[in-house]
Amino acid sequence: MKNDYLSNKDFITCKEYKSYFQKLYDQNKLMLIMICNDIVVRINHIELLCASYSDFRNCYQSLSRDEKSRYSAKIKDFIIVEDIIYHARKTVDQMIYGLWINKVGINNINDKTKEIDSIGKYLKRQAKNKVIDEFDSFYDFIDNLNEISNSYKHSVSDFSHIETDLNINQNNPVFFSYTFKENDKDIKIVQHELIEQIKKMFEHFLNCI
Repeated sequence: MKNDYLSNKDFITCKEYKSYFQKLYDQNKLMLIMICNDIVVRINHIELLCASYSDFRNCYQSLSRDEKSRYSAKIKDFIIVEDIIYHARKTVDQMIYGLWINKVGINNINDKTKEIDSIGKYLKRQAKNKVIDEFDSFYDFIDNLNEISNSYKHSVSDFSHIETDLNINQNNPVFFSYTFKENDKDIKIVQHELIEQIKKMFEHFLNCI
């Protein structure tokens, strides 16, 4: 695991992003370079966390009923999943903020009344004032991630996530919202789809800035 962390990709030195880095560097878009670097590091971290959760899940499946019952009080799996969703949301927040900075210019980012720097603000944009719309093709994914993130934020992690996850899908890890109130949405995102969508968004983001 130590080597995995040390070998993580970053935007600044990775050959995969060399042409994008050079373009931003030539245009003196240093803040966007910093944002891109943050995003690449987070995507790698999400993949490591997902691998850890998958291993955790496989281990849990091998437990006896009594062992599962005793484990459920530990909630370690919930904390890992919560961490995955946090960094997934933060990654999308950073891309949205990067798009907005690129659109308005670094000298105009102090107007907090018009700032679009998060999933929530992107989803709540007024139709007549869409400063950025580059992620509209990902709207459903962004909305679903927002619902799950808010659900985790307002819930109490007092039970095992894995048990419900396995009931939903035996083969693939799933992240889902918790429905406590009548208006809560029942949302599910399969783990590999979460990673795929974030990577597609980042590729699109790089081609937009």
